[in-house]
Amino acid sequence: MLAILRKIFISFFLFFSLASSAFAVGGIMIEPMRVELKNNQRYAVVTVFNQSIKEPVTYNISTLPMRMKEDGSLYIPKKMTKRELLAQSMVKFSPRTAIIDPGGKQVVRIVIRKPPNLPEGEYYTYMRVGPVTNPNKKAENHSPSDLNIDKGGVIIDLKVGMRIPVMIYQGTPKVVTTIDDLKIIKGQDEDSLQLKLKCKGNRSSYVGVSIYTMVNGEKKIIASKPRIVTYLPQTTRIVVLPKLDKSFQRGSVTVELTNYNDRDKKIIDSKKFMIK
Repeated sequence: MLAILRKIFISFFLFFSLASSAFAVGGIMIEPMRVELKNNQRYAVVTVFNQSIKEPVTYNISTLPMRMKEDGSLYIPKKMTKRELLAQSMVKFSPRTAIIDPGGKQVVRIVIRKPPNLPEGEYYTYMRVGPVTNPNKKAENHSPSDLNIDKGGVIIDLKVGMRIPVMIYQGTPKVVTTIDDLKIIKGQDEDSLQLKLKCKGNRSSYVGVSIYTMVNGEKKIIASKPRIVTYLPQTTRIVVLPKLDKSFQRGSVTVELTNYNDRDKKIIDSKKFMIK
């Protein structure tokens, strides 16, 4: 019974998390969902909201290292790399702990302190905002064992609260993302397409994908995904795409990649495959 209730809670949380412009849990909401600091930018601000109209909430902020697997799921490493430790050391929060009145908000300043001669590239960590259950106790950082992360990478634990990525860019880091492979995955109810991407560079990749076939000289979309993220240091990304056109079974298809951050959505890679 407990397992069933837990699954219901996770599904409920994921639905509202993905549908909103900010993540909320335990009475806390935070905006924006992502922080980017480029070159000489040394600070940013986020806002923590108390969703409750009755109770004050005490929160604690800390950094959280996370890595990506090939399938896009996130996990907390048992041991941090030098780059992860460096990224954490550059990020400072003020205030780290505060009490927010019912319906109130708190502006949090993120300050970046880069060491001298920092090599060009991308450095990132996560800002974790967690509610403190007892306001009379001093806020503490929770250990990774307190965390529970679902396959999509969303943290589901009241002790954790929520997290957003803090991306620090030095210089002009670049990434080249290419199409590596495409194959069909047989399922009990329906088939899916499995796309494999390769990334090379010193920053994370954000691309969109469209898979189509030509019918009477016109594109017919078979599957698509507007945003696929591959975080450093992951270089391979595998994405399973449900077929939008259920009638398609086999034949020649074209896969096109676009840069998610490019407003013009110019094609950065294109390949043809024969689905048998």
